[in-house]
Amino acid sequence: MTNQIKVRATEELRQEHQSVLQLLNEMNRVLGSADTSDAVAWKPFFENALEFFKRDVATHFKKEEDALFPALEKYVGRESGPIAVMLNEHQQHNSLLKELRESVAASDLTRVRSVWENFNPQLTMHIVKEDSVLFPMAEHMLTEEEWSRVGQQMEEINKAQ
Repeated sequence: MTNQIKVRATEELRQEHQSVLQLLNEMNRVLGSADTSDAVAWKPFFENALEFFKRDVATHFKKEEDALFPALEKYVGRESGPIAVMLNEHQQHNSLLKELRESVAASDLTRVRSVWENFNPQLTMHIVKEDSVLFPMAEHMLTEEEWSRVGQQMEEINKAQ
């Protein structure tokens, strides 16, 4: 039963990562063909994409920060190491998302592209690190009881959103 919780919890987070990667690819495609003189063509798409980040990615971060990371910090600490790195990167992503929102709101495609050059590769590498290092580490280290608690907390976070 707990193995199912472990698999379900990390699979849910990995599936959310796949949704983000698909959106990043689509944003990259739209940005590549965007024209600075035609905000009508690209701005609505970016506004919708940024709404997804505001809603869904914020929920994803909450599941990691409030459910998975506290369980894992018992084994790897929080002040340094992988959790500290992931939390720092979450803060960086949120800061870059704020800059993207402001740039899109101002229809400033040049600024959007500049912020995007940092945001896209940073978030992509963050996902790779979580999927290939952090989640397997958690799958190996956490006990059945801890996975049960993580799964329950993730369900509560999903319901609250």
